[in-house]
Amino acid sequence: MNIVIFHHFDYPEGMASTKRFQLFADFFLAQGCKVIIVLKTKEVKDEIIESGIHNGIKYYKIHTPVKVKYPIYKNEKQHQTILKIVDSLLVENQRNIFLTSGLTPEILPIVKDIPSDWELICDYVEDFTLKNSMYDGYRKYSLTRYLKANISFLLNKSKIVNAEKYMFKNAKGISAISPFLYKKASLNSQNVISIHVTSNKLSQIITKQSFFKTTLFFAGSGSLKDGLDILIMAFDKVASSHDVVLKISGKLTDVGLKEISQSKYPEKIEILGFLPDKEYFKQLVNADILLMTRNNSAFSNAGFPFKIGEYLATGKPVITSSVSGIEMYLENKKNAFIIPPENQEMLVEAIEFIISNPEESAKIGLEGYKAFEEYFWAETNCKKFYNFILNIRE
Repeated sequence: MNIVIFHHFDYPEGMASTKRFQLFADFFLAQGCKVIIVLKTKEVKDEIIESGIHNGIKYYKIHTPVKVKYPIYKNEKQHQTILKIVDSLLVENQRNIFLTSGLTPEILPIVKDIPSDWELICDYVEDFTLKNSMYDGYRKYSLTRYLKANISFLLNKSKIVNAEKYMFKNAKGISAISPFLYKKASLNSQNVISIHVTSNKLSQIITKQSFFKTTLFFAGSGSLKDGLDILIMAFDKVASSHDVVLKISGKLTDVGLKEISQSKYPEKIEILGFLPDKEYFKQLVNADILLMTRNNSAFSNAGFPFKIGEYLATGKPVITSSVSGIEMYLENKKNAFIIPPENQEMLVEAIEFIISNPEESAKIGLEGYKAFEEYFWAETNCKKFYNFILNIRE
């Protein structure tokens, strides 16, 4: 098969979407497929085509010649450049697969204009038609910002809905990351498969300097769905009586930075920023407690926390809020610590239990690793996705 992955994630280093599609690409390449990654960016550059090779895979990043409104935009020069590159990648007498994320307005114009020789496959990971459910948290900071966010969403909602409808109608196959999205896709399309979050197995290289201080670790953007407000309040309570440090990794939004700034113990918080993969995984395996604190918004429950697979792959104790069908795969105090979303008291209890019961918590972490192997291992999930594409029905 000839597979073009089209998206707008950062590359070659990036966060959740980058890692997910890189794992797909690596597996497809190992099966003998031709794999090319084509990325639409919002970067303004005179030379709008940037190309390179990463992990043996050719990639193209297509920038814009002028500043554009992101994420919903269409620059004609960028648009035509992408189409020209995609057209050059078509291979005769082979199945040509055009794999992209769940369709969004900035991706839809390209998808509509590619020739029918390409089979469209979509990876459905977020329900952007629900995104307004995230904006309530802005009220804490500014009524103006809250109103602007909702007005922007309402003005573009029809475009978002139409993009999703196009996916349901025209995609030859759809992979869904969560039970919610699987159900929604299955109601609208015949060829749907559930593909969980994925991660490779991690090398357990421990380089921790102090075995007396407990390291808590959070990775994410710190957007409203991540529940950093609850996490910071819980951390403050734990930090008042325990020797702990909280490390935060990711490209933090201003909302996330605002939440962190409210801590009573800023000296005990390390903002690591975005880390290259090697350093990110090193921080991950050297942490003691891994935190996923998504809130209870409709947007949170529609998708699935990307980091769960990576967290469980460490074999360390993982604390997660009970969103997105988490309890279909994990059981509280058997292979993870599961708490109700937005529950500060239970988050504190879970952290303090792990600190006070290291041996029992270590056993739970090892059981979590078994859950990773069963549900979230890239080798299994990528193979499942590959076979789905290989055998897809017309």
